[in-house]
Amino acid sequence: MSDVLTTGASLQCIHQFPIRVTATRTLTIGGVSVFGGTELTAAVPSCTAGQNKCIKVTPPTGGMSTALTVDGSPIALANLVDATNSGKISIKPPPPPSPLTSP
Repeated sequence: MSDVLTTGASLQCIHQFPIRVTATRTLTIGGVSVFGGTELTAAVPSCTAGQNKCIKVTPPTGGMSTALTVDGSPIALANLVDATNSGKISIKPPPPPSPLTSP
C-alpha cells in the first residue's frame, strides 16, 4: 500500500497554483489530518491562469485506499490520481514524521 496523504501534502493544479485541502478527520499522522475524496472535491484551487483557470477539483480516479477508511470513507494515498477542470493535479507528499522515541 502507498503512503497515506495528509493535509501537509503539497497539491498543485496544472498551472502550478496550490490547492489547499482542509480536513478534520479523527486520524492524524504527525499531528496532521488525513483526507479523502470528499475533502478533495471540496478544495478550491487558487489558480489565476486566465481563461483556462482551474476552478474545481474532480473526484479522484485512483489512489484511494481500499483497506483503510476513516469516518466511513477511504483516505487518499500518495499514488492519488486526480485532476481539476483543466488538467492533472501534481502531488508532493509531506516529509515523513520524525521517528518515534520513547522516554
